[in-house]
Amino acid sequence: MLDRPLVPTFICFTGGILTGCYIPFINDLLLIIFLLIILSLFLLFISPWKLKPSIIPICFLLAGLFLISYRDTSSELVRLAAGKKIILEGTVISPVKKNGQSERFELIVERLFLDENIISVNEKVQISVYNNPVAYTIGTRIRFPSQIKPFMNFKNPGAYDYELSMQIKGISCNASISDGRYIVPMGRGDPGFLMGILERIRQPFRDVLNSTLSEKNNALYRALLLGETEGIGDDLREYFNLTGLGHVLAVSGLHVGMIAWISFFICRQILSLSYRLTITHNIKKITAFATCFPVIAYTALSGFQVSGQRAMIMALTYLFSIIIERESDIWSTLLFAAFIILAIDPLAINSISFQLTFLAVVGIVWLTPLIQKVFPDISGKFINYPRLKSSYFYLTGIISVSIAANIFLLPVTVYYFNRISFVSIFANLLIIPLMGFVILPLGMFSLIILFVSADASRSILFIGAYGLDIMMCIIEYLAHLPWACFRMFIPSMFEILLFYCLLFCIVYFRKGKMIKFSMTAVLLLFLMDFSYWIYETGLNKNLRVFFLDVGQGNSALIQFPGKKRMLIDGGGFQGDTFDTGRSIIAPFLLRKKLLHIDYIVLSHPHPDHMKGLKFIASVFDPAEFWHNGKDSEDHDYQDLIDIIKTKNIKVLTPDDLAKTRHVSGVKIEVFYPFSGEKRSQNLHVSSHTINDQSIVVRISYAGRSVMFPGDIEMKSEAILVNKYGNKLKSDALLVPHHGSRSSSSKPFLETVSPKVCIISSRQGNRFGFPHAEVLERFRRAGVRILRIDQGGAVEVKIGEGIFNSGYSLD
Repeated sequence: MLDRPLVPTFICFTGGILTGCYIPFINDLLLIIFLLIILSLFLLFISPWKLKPSIIPICFLLAGLFLISYRDTSSELVRLAAGKKIILEGTVISPVKKNGQSERFELIVERLFLDENIISVNEKVQISVYNNPVAYTIGTRIRFPSQIKPFMNFKNPGAYDYELSMQIKGISCNASISDGRYIVPMGRGDPGFLMGILERIRQPFRDVLNSTLSEKNNALYRALLLGETEGIGDDLREYFNLTGLGHVLAVSGLHVGMIAWISFFICRQILSLSYRLTITHNIKKITAFATCFPVIAYTALSGFQVSGQRAMIMALTYLFSIIIERESDIWSTLLFAAFIILAIDPLAINSISFQLTFLAVVGIVWLTPLIQKVFPDISGKFINYPRLKSSYFYLTGIISVSIAANIFLLPVTVYYFNRISFVSIFANLLIIPLMGFVILPLGMFSLIILFVSADASRSILFIGAYGLDIMMCIIEYLAHLPWACFRMFIPSMFEILLFYCLLFCIVYFRKGKMIKFSMTAVLLLFLMDFSYWIYETGLNKNLRVFFLDVGQGNSALIQFPGKKRMLIDGGGFQGDTFDTGRSIIAPFLLRKKLLHIDYIVLSHPHPDHMKGLKFIASVFDPAEFWHNGKDSEDHDYQDLIDIIKTKNIKVLTPDDLAKTRHVSGVKIEVFYPFSGEKRSQNLHVSSHTINDQSIVVRISYAGRSVMFPGDIEMKSEAILVNKYGNKLKSDALLVPHHGSRSSSSKPFLETVSPKVCIISSRQGNRFGFPHAEVLERFRRAGVRILRIDQGGAVEVKIGEGIFNSGYSLD
């Protein structure tokens, strides 16, 4: 450690940051931590030299804690105006991302109009416009009525931390606008001195891209050069994800590294033309210094994206190591770059881009030399063919780098992206050189030439567009291969740690008996982990029900004893493109090591129950689809039915489900208010709301039962009570219609007689669910209430002599 003092220092510094991230009251400890730092510095000053190496790591541990505790993530806007109708004024600072009749962009809020008061603020806010979007350019000042909402996570075990991701981006809250026509343009705003200068360069280039290239190529070049991914649609992004090239679309270490490498090569070739300069000066150092400028320029051109800033710091740190002749100590250089990044923004340690970039470099530095040894050494051969020899070393080098990065990043990419691409290495071998030597250089050159000749700039872009077309042909071909990509279980942190321990043991297997013993222990732990999940997913004899937090909607996973699973409803948001199936339900299933759902049930075709089922139906291969048999003109419902037909999923309606079914020993009953009646006698059905036409599912096992009533209201509740009576009795009840006052009537509750009621709604929802009188009704009945909006996902476990219910996060 003495030869690399940055190693223990960095470990302690990051340890302090991580510790601070998991202490909820860390901000209250700011003064105490500061005093401890002063004390440790004093001890460092007065202690003898032998003790100083022990005190320095403690200082950096406290420094990491201090940086986290000092960071204030509270929002003045949320404090002043959350839940109120207000007027905001500010300057647009990002391109608009449109999606149908909605759009999103970022705004620096400058003034808040509240209760006849004008309050000056300075916060970055995400703006959501839900109808009649109007695309404003960066730098436009606008004023509009809005409602402020803080970002909220979906409280499911292992869920993505959306609040933290917004904090990392510096966005404090969301402001929603119901109609874009309410937005009033106020002329040019003040996006800031630096952004103002950059926009004078970037906007003309956007105009040239828009007028020259196709929509797809325009979106790709804007992503690669300007860091603007707003034009990348879901279908286009999916091609990159399937081939393991998702990192290409975000300006990161790959892009900055290629710009640095090309700039270094060109600068060195130019400087080498001067014989006198090569004799009198160190060309390598001068080249490294000169390369800093194009690296900074590219990062600025790409809008100083957070991921781009970190990549720039890493590149500049390495170039600085060349200048001071320490480039051979790559580990210290890497740690120093990470140290700078975390000192500037300690929350970066939780950023996906930081983790992927940092780990990719670690994997490349550590594993590439080992992988290169696998290839035959031709140093003594092809002496008369230097170009062939250099081509061989280049090809084996890029193969080794690609394999090293993919191996080392494997558990992390699976953790975040839930899939393994089997064409990733091959795709990177083809696409990265094409992008690095053709697409990016031509794009940068066209930007430079733009200020000399717009026609010449367009001509260069046309050539670059051919490169983009070739790139997309390769990507689309590889993505359509049936074995290109597979969804994968999401590993736990324990499993990720085991992977890296096993990799370490494999690399150093011949180093001694201790490594072999450690490898045996790691393999044994892997076997124990594998056995645990085999039991959980196929041999567990209990019935488990998970009521998921999908916001203002319903979704419940039923794990029957053994291997069968059912999903009742999938959540969703009206008029929003957020996919609860892809972003909430699927990650939860994959964390449970579930790749297949046997039954999906739609209680009724409303978006807050239906939209998430589309992704589940298309990916998790259900065998049966149960619904109330009523058609809907909603396009999301039509999309779901198209998927059902395409996948040849068996469709069952209430008439098909009239008889009791049994799955793995669990009794399943489907109640429908209008089942068994002739169509001619059922004309009154159309007068009922879609909510009242929900199918009601009741499952029973080991003398206990759980009911899922959809959104039935009092009319259907009365019909069900009269029709089925005591058959409705259940120990656990998912409260109808999210706790609306139009449901949960007293006769219905008395008939069902639940011991536990689960309410699925979104905190602060505009409907006011659950209503106070409904909650009071439950309290009078002596029912235990579990609210998903307060405690997160709820789990109910039933077995022989077992009936447990509670929040999954506890």
